[in-house]
Amino acid sequence: MAELCQALDVSPFRVNEICFSGEYCNVLQPLEYALDILQGETKCFIGYLLPTIVSLEMKLKALRPNLRVAASLVDAILAGLSKRFAGYHERQDLILASITLP
Repeated sequence: MAELCQALDVSPFRVNEICFSGEYCNVLQPLEYALDILQGETKCFIGYLLPTIVSLEMKLKALRPNLRVAASLVDAILAGLSKRFAGYHERQDLILASITLP
């Protein structure tokens, strides 16, 4: 990596930048997977919504203690999910759709 940066005459990445890049990818992977499920073309049903949101929240909360520089990204995603989907966990229609999805 250092040789490539020298050849391109750019400053090399610092340790904290490399650390953030790795953590950034680890944080966004569950989000990307959840978006793929919810934006599906063929098998997208309302019954997928609650399980996907709950799973994403659980994965992000599990990642949170091990992060050094991207913890605020997890906090922001969780806050956004909480704000956008407030009250969805108690909606009977969504719970029923989640339970009855084949």
